[in-house]
Amino acid sequence: MAKGQSFLSEEEPTSKGLTRHLNVIITEPTEDMNYLVVPITSYREDTNGNPIPGQDDSCILKAGSHPFLKHKSYVRYKNARQMSAVEILVGIQKGLLIRKEDMNPRIIQEMQRGAEDSPHLPEELRYFFKFFLQGGE
Repeated sequence: MAKGQSFLSEEEPTSKGLTRHLNVIITEPTEDMNYLVVPITSYREDTNGNPIPGQDDSCILKAGSHPFLKHKSYVRYKNARQMSAVEILVGIQKGLLIRKEDMNPRIIQEMQRGAEDSPHLPEELRYFFKFFLQGGE
């Protein structure tokens, strides 16, 4: 596993039935092979074109920013999580997670800036991310 790799989540229930979200690794591994993984979900607007409340605008992605993204989307930092390489690899081997194309390095940088700016990134993950940015010092 490496920064920039992506995979589809396990199926999650939504108002439209079961769906999978694109997840992206946005850090290099820690010494114990953990990564910060963020999910991406569709950006929603009301009939007047105004954003639906509760969405995080720290990192908005255009349709086509990744081959899987067919609509304007955003990084849902509130659902970010720390995952181990083993957890990801076993999930892929069991078919629970589905490996997708790597994310463009420029987009990864945007996602990292969004993680720094987002008020929705859980506090414990904010510490993990800041530790990563400081080179583990």
